[in-house]
Amino acid sequence: MLIIRNSKIIGTALSEIPESHYIGLAGLAANQLPVNAAAIAMGYGVRVGIEDNIWWDVNRSRNCNNIELVKRMHALIEINQKVFFKPKEFGELGFRNNEA
Repeated sequence: MLIIRNSKIIGTALSEIPESHYIGLAGLAANQLPVNAAAIAMGYGVRVGIEDNIWWDVNRSRNCNNIELVKRMHALIEINQKVFFKPKEFGELGFRNNEA
C-alpha cells in the first residue's frame, strides 16, 4: 500500500504503477470524498468506509454508515459515466477475503 500525504504527488505516484496493476485510491477523514471523486474521474478504483471516515461531510454535521458511503460512490460513478464491479465480478478478479 502506498500512502500519499500530499495530493499534489498523486499523479507522480500513479505514473510509477505498472499498467497491469489495479489501482484504487482512498482518503482519510475529510480527504475521503475528494480523493474518491478524483479516482473515479480518472477511472481508478476507490476504497470507502467508516473505518477511514465516520462523517458524511467536511463540516461533520452528521455521522454516516458504510451503505451511505457506498451509495454516494455509486452516484459519483454514474455521474462520471463509469461502471462499477458487482461484488461477484470483483471477487472473480481475485479480490476477495478468503478469511471470512
